[in-house]
Amino acid sequence: MSTLALTVSVVIPCRRVTPGLQEAVRALRALSPPVLEILVLPDSASGPPVSGATLVPAGPLSPGGKRDMAVGRLHGDLVAFLDDDAAPTPAWLPAALPHFADPAVAA
Repeated sequence: MSTLALTVSVVIPCRRVTPGLQEAVRALRALSPPVLEILVLPDSASGPPVSGATLVPAGPLSPGGKRDMAVGRLHGDLVAFLDDDAAPTPAWLPAALPHFADPAVAA
């Protein structure tokens, strides 16, 4: 499969929506190639909306529990996990995707 054909879903577990999370989503939406979807899993539905992402209130689960909860809801070929206080660099996907074009590569 070519890297152009791969789609990427991103999961961000968090306790609540913060300015850092908002910046992370903006950075994800600016990536080229673009991500297919961004799923944000805060503890509750209270708080501001996050433009460009889908919020799924998950309750007070651990980050790992929220990641596990998210995987069944995603549509991308690949799933990337990002912390709510991190933003990807523009080279994040172009550097990673070529490795996954090889069917022998898995993570």
